[in-house]
Amino acid sequence: MIDATRVRMMTKLAVYESGEGKKELKMHRYSKRTYLSLKQLESFFAMTLAYFLGAVLYSSRYYSEIVTKGLAFDYRQLILHMLCGYVIVTLLNFIVTDWICRRKYDRMTAHVEEYDKNLYALKTYLEREEMK
Repeated sequence: MIDATRVRMMTKLAVYESGEGKKELKMHRYSKRTYLSLKQLESFFAMTLAYFLGAVLYSSRYYSEIVTKGLAFDYRQLILHMLCGYVIVTLLNFIVTDWICRRKYDRMTAHVEEYDKNLYALKTYLEREEMK
C-alpha cells in the first residue's frame, strides 16, 4: 500500500535535490570563509581582465595625441589615473562581491538546513513505520 505522507515527503526532497538544491548542496561543502575566498578570487580575476580591456579602450582615446607627441606625451599622468581607477574599482568590487556572496551563502545555508530537517523527518517517519 502506498503511504501518501511518505510520498509527499520524498517528493518534496526530490524536487529540492533536482532543482536549486543541486547547486546549493555543492556550495554547502565549503565553509563560508572558503566559499567567500573563492568567489573573491574569481571576481578579482574577472574584474582585472575587464578593467584591462577598458583601460586599453580608454587609452585608445589618446592614440592620436600619443602618436603626434611621441615621447613628449605625459605617460605618467595616464598611468597614474589608470592605477588609481584600478584601486578604486578593485575595492568596490571586493565590497560588493563580499556583500552579495555572504547573502547568497546565508540564504543557501537556510535552505540546506530546511532540507536537513525534512530529511530527518522522513528518517524518523520511516523508522516509526518499521516499528509498526
